[in-house]
Amino acid sequence: MALYEAGILTGPSIQSNEPLTQTVAALIAVRAADFKELAYTYPVEKIDAALSKLQLSSTDFSIKTGQELATAVDTGLIPASHYLSFEPYAEASTEFVYELLGKVLANKGLYKNYIGYTSDADIFQQHQLTITN
Repeated sequence: MALYEAGILTGPSIQSNEPLTQTVAALIAVRAADFKELAYTYPVEKIDAALSKLQLSSTDFSIKTGQELATAVDTGLIPASHYLSFEPYAEASTEFVYELLGKVLANKGLYKNYIGYTSDADIFQQHQLTITN
């Protein structure tokens, strides 16, 4: 219900008996990353340019679905490593969903906020204390 109220899901009901497809996972990611408004500015030419990376076209989807899916490609929510294996109606793998979630969090500034590791040479250096008289 919270996802519906936030505008991420289009309805309050969830078909839990249906698998989460790669397309639906990507659409949820676009909405969760607050890219929906950007998506709806996409003309057909821009949709086709982005979807061609997935070997798809705007005629494969409704206009809004095409816009959101194209936005998922252009913003990097769908990683390039998944372009060739993307199957719109295939079940989304756990790896794919985790990558989408990571990208959503990163785009919202909520993912791994750190400046480095303690093992990085420029993060932590031991200094000798020198005492002079």
